[in-house]
Amino acid sequence: MIQRIQSVYLLIATGLLIWASVGTFFVLDNQVVLNGFFAGYSQAHKFFTTLPLNILLWLGAAISFITIFLFKNRILQMRLTTFTILLLLGFYVLLIYYRFSGINRYIHVTSSLLNYHAILPAISGILIFMAGRAIKKDEELVRSADRFRD
Repeated sequence: MIQRIQSVYLLIATGLLIWASVGTFFVLDNQVVLNGFFAGYSQAHKFFTTLPLNILLWLGAAISFITIFLFKNRILQMRLTTFTILLLLGFYVLLIYYRFSGINRYIHVTSSLLNYHAILPAISGILIFMAGRAIKKDEELVRSADRFRD
């Protein structure tokens, strides 16, 4: 059932994850922009990349989109929504690591600023959670209807 409310939630979550960018770390005279597929900063032998953050975002978007079309297997849909939420939590853990310890090993950060797009994965996580609850309600409805048939 592609026209169900959980499909709308998952589609919006997919769009938000694709559109999400992480933020900007201001570095001395240069600027490191953390968005897109690949962004990085290289100075002499120091190199910083945001590829793992972007991989987590795009993987979450892909799983959310694929989950829409697995409507015949609601148990798998529930598992994939749980996995996607854990993936987004891992994204925020990695983001905090980059900000407070990881990036300082490579370059000196004078100040950092996360733009409003940094909240989009959290909003996507809430939408994916709501989709998981709707999928669970559908599964319970189908199981209760199966009891009537027996």
